[in-house]
Amino acid sequence: MNKSDPELQAVGLTYWDYNYDALIHDKKTLKLMYKTSEKLAQLSNPSLTTLKYLLEVCSREKGSLDCDADKIMAKQMALYPDDAVVYLAPLQYAMNDGNEADVFYLINQMAKANSVQFSTYDSKKLHQELENYMLRNPHSEEGIEYFLNDYIDYFFGTAKPTKAENQYMRDNLADYLSVVAKLSLSWQRPLPSIRPFLQACEQYKELKAQCLDAAKIFYETGDSYLSQMIALAVAEKVHLAQGASALAKAVQNKQDKLKDTRGCLTKKIDIPQLIDGSYQLFLVALDVGIEAGEWAALKHHASLIYENELRVNPDTAHLLNPEMCFEGISEHGFLDAFKHTQ
Repeated sequence: MNKSDPELQAVGLTYWDYNYDALIHDKKTLKLMYKTSEKLAQLSNPSLTTLKYLLEVCSREKGSLDCDADKIMAKQMALYPDDAVVYLAPLQYAMNDGNEADVFYLINQMAKANSVQFSTYDSKKLHQELENYMLRNPHSEEGIEYFLNDYIDYFFGTAKPTKAENQYMRDNLADYLSVVAKLSLSWQRPLPSIRPFLQACEQYKELKAQCLDAAKIFYETGDSYLSQMIALAVAEKVHLAQGASALAKAVQNKQDKLKDTRGCLTKKIDIPQLIDGSYQLFLVALDVGIEAGEWAALKHHASLIYENELRVNPDTAHLLNPEMCFEGISEHGFLDAFKHTQ
């Protein structure tokens, strides 16, 4: 929260808010949290990422900080009307309040959007700041020793690493821990609830066309597996609500295929290991993910592993070929899920 960049301030605010109850008597930190949230809420042109983090701690339900969630949601929609994600939080409140007029308006706006920022990855600024922090604050020798002992016990068991292996791990530990920390952060990003989107499209048959159009935006422009699964789930709800059980079943089959494809890719990617240097591939894939999204990161990571296997074990490398995961998949076939029907 002490950084000058609003996006980093919002991230810091969110992480402190996760521990709000424990900070209830820490007046200095609480004062900084309130001051930061107030300053961020008054920004005239904050990034969408900044607003998403700020809304995470200013929700009506939680109310741990004295923020105005309605003003933040209004600012999101005013500044970023072409991004479908900005309508999800207001839609949740509209559904909870039973405000049908707002529900119709928000779904219609989602259908007119051009893209959706529903990323699996945190901001590039956050990852760069983490890297800089770790460079400025290297691990102590005691910390390195403690971690290595745990790592060796877990991965080597009763066997012991050679002197060369031990030295390799010591030399590369800082990079390894940086990757682990970045991966951990990537799993802790604020994502708005999509349940109201599903519920509205199931409940209001009049919104069938708009729901399918909005879902298509999630599928085509979303950069993650999650955004595409959301899109297909909405399409399935719409077809079921219309009594088109055959179409709903076809969409469900597409969901299964997408799930199998992701599962196939992830099976080719082991957990990041220090001893064999495989953690470095995670760092490369993470950078790709931040720039181009989760699917691009998974494909790139699996391809790197396959290329490495071609050099080391060419006879069995074909088993790791990521192209196997996409056999029988037609992008056009998936887009059929969002076609309007009578």
